[in-house]
Amino acid sequence: MDKLVKCITLNDSLLQGIDSVLICMQLLFIYSGCDFVSYFRGCGKKTFFYVFRKHASFIVGNGSFSDVHGHNGLYSFYRLICSVYFSKHRAAFQPYSTPKSLFDSISEGDLHEKHISFISAIREKLWERVVTEVEMMPNHEALKLHWMRCCWVFDYWSQSTSNTHALSDLSKCGWQITDNRLEIVWDTVLNFQKVEKTVEWYTKGCGCKTGCKTNRCKCRKAQNENCDGFCGPGCKCVNCFNVPDSGDQVLDMSIDLDDVISDDTEEFEDPVEVEQPELDGLVEQLDQTDDYWLFSTEEI
Repeated sequence: MDKLVKCITLNDSLLQGIDSVLICMQLLFIYSGCDFVSYFRGCGKKTFFYVFRKHASFIVGNGSFSDVHGHNGLYSFYRLICSVYFSKHRAAFQPYSTPKSLFDSISEGDLHEKHISFISAIREKLWERVVTEVEMMPNHEALKLHWMRCCWVFDYWSQSTSNTHALSDLSKCGWQITDNRLEIVWDTVLNFQKVEKTVEWYTKGCGCKTGCKTNRCKCRKAQNENCDGFCGPGCKCVNCFNVPDSGDQVLDMSIDLDDVISDDTEEFEDPVEVEQPELDGLVEQLDQTDDYWLFSTEEI
């Protein structure tokens, strides 16, 4: 393995100057998914290696990629995942041609906030391109939990030749133990609540027929500090008043025809035919002449 890494480092100009290439390759293998951690849908190990090789200087930074358990290592992991999804959906990020150019365009906040904004910028563009949610890049909280599990796996593998192991508590590394069962913590509780609230907003609602004006409407009745109490897209109510800025008045869109058509209609007289004897005689004479030419047997 060492010989292979040295060969790649010496012959590949994109990887030259990067410290701890062996550790980077091992972390790259773990980050992309292994027996202990999940993988990213549609992004295999070949894709991860290609993106890492192409944007190695941006991802690694000042040797922070191999800094496991530290903030710099987490930020390098963020840059790796963003670079993978940027490369896969490159057309959506024009005019930026590289993930580094998009990252450099973000100037708000400190280094942590800049990486969060970088992830948000990638996710915002992906919503227009992915077909299902499983193809979406995870948010920064879910990515951090994945990174914590990967760090635990790295510690486990790095001690594989030792007779004793010193590993962190699983419940502090992106897992949880429930009823003696080890389960993965995919996301934070707050994010799960946001998703549930969004699903409820689009699927559940009232079916009032009287305008949702009283607390008989379950949407209005549910109003509290955490709920505005307005009806939403999932409601099947009719003539609803329980919407933001609705007031208690209904906009009358009916048209009064009496206002459009006036009763004082003008009476138009029929045109009077003016007798013109000379003109009438001429027309009659021409008609007779035409009949003569059409039906006469005389040669002209």
